[in-house]
Amino acid sequence: MARRPPRFKLVLRNEITQDINQLPSARLKQIVLWRIESLVTDEERGPPLERKLADLRRLYVDTEPQLARWRIVYRYKPRPTGESLPIVEIVAIGPRKDSEVYRWAAERLGRIQRIEPEIEIDPVLAKAKELDKAANQERQAAKSCERDAQSRQAAIDRGKGPAVKAIRALGGASPQALQDAEEADVKALAAVRDKAQQHRSTARQLREAARKLREDHAVEQATTPSSEHNQSQEQHQEPYDPLPGTDDLPGPSRSL
Repeated sequence: MARRPPRFKLVLRNEITQDINQLPSARLKQIVLWRIESLVTDEERGPPLERKLADLRRLYVDTEPQLARWRIVYRYKPRPTGESLPIVEIVAIGPRKDSEVYRWAAERLGRIQRIEPEIEIDPVLAKAKELDKAANQERQAAKSCERDAQSRQAAIDRGKGPAVKAIRALGGASPQALQDAEEADVKALAAVRDKAQQHRSTARQLREAARKLREDHAVEQATTPSSEHNQSQEQHQEPYDPLPGTDDLPGPSRSL
């Protein structure tokens, strides 16, 4: 069967790539791409939405069609000047549950205020992150010492270690003075290498401390009853309570 020519120019909002990447399966992603192509070729048109989203339409999407748990929300726009085709713009792709995809669409079009959730920082994980940061600093310090050691070794091999170079600059150095300077250069090189090893060792200890902190925290979280979990059944029975400014968006009780 010959492929149908496009009837619309496809426009994807910046968020659509993330929407598709968040879909739970490769099969669903492929179905979404097929359905978008059908919009471009005008092989199907979904039903319109209402109220604040009245200029938008939706397609029902799922790997199990009878469930229809996902939506593609889009709109048609007039043909721009100088273009040969009108536009079909994909506004949002996401779950129908709790009107989430419709909320995304309304936020992206500026029809309701985007409400960012407050993120509570777990003090244990914050401490682990600090340990990771300190470990990275120790690794960087170790690399700096290792570069210094390589430079010193190369100079010693050429007979131009820092101490030897300083003695020769004075002129008239005795063989014993030069030998002492060479030994001083070797000792300084060994000290730099020791310092690099100390930084490496400290970095390993910090990484291990961070790992153990996260591991113990995960075990504690898994074995501690959650108050939210204990109330989950009651929360499922509560009526739909939309965010401020979204009371006229489709609610979960509607079959959209």
